[in-house]
Amino acid sequence: ELLAYGCAERCTTAVMLTHDVDEPLHLADRVVVMSERPASVIEVVRVDRPRPRRRGDPALATLRTRILGHFGFDHDGAACTESGSAQ
Repeated sequence: ELLAYGCAERCTTAVMLTHDVDEPLHLADRVVVMSERPASVIEVVRVDRPRPRRRGDPALATLRTRILGHFGFDHDGAACTESGSAQ
């Protein structure tokens, strides 16, 4: 909350690195999904939801699923096998 408030108050840009999918969906306008080393951009996901956002907002579920899919997880967060089914 403090980061969101500070950026809004100062009209500034922040770059945040995280392994948490929900955190950038809550705070960011864009989520840049990176590959393993050597790192490259896989996708830039726009978060077009009004602020303030609530953590766990069901409207963000589609974006969360899309991001997790890049890492081999299904919509429930379960790891998928190469055939695409959840383990």
